[in-house]
Amino acid sequence: MPLTPQLQEALNANLLKELGMEDLPLEQKEKILLDTTTIINQNISLRLLEELPEERAKELEALLTDYADDPEKLEIFFRQEVPNFSEIVQEEIAKYKQQLLKRFAPAS
Repeated sequence: MPLTPQLQEALNANLLKELGMEDLPLEQKEKILLDTTTIINQNISLRLLEELPEERAKELEALLTDYADDPEKLEIFFRQEVPNFSEIVQEEIAKYKQQLLKRFAPAS
């Protein structure tokens, strides 16, 4: 499930600075953010699928076929079907961001 622009902005805010990578060339920064977003999307999707009631899986399948490039439609569906949607998204963003910071942040 692609992140909505609002969630993407929240993720990107300060991430490169926190990682000490704000001086990298633009192309490298864009690649890091794209890779990060891809991984977080996968993590969020897996968590949401675990939370989704089985009987709603067919509806999700149809949505993914018809609206794969429309993150807002998918978000609406998940918000309706997964009561803790927002918490899951924030948890997965925070968890991956922490992993990145542990691995790449400059020593203080």
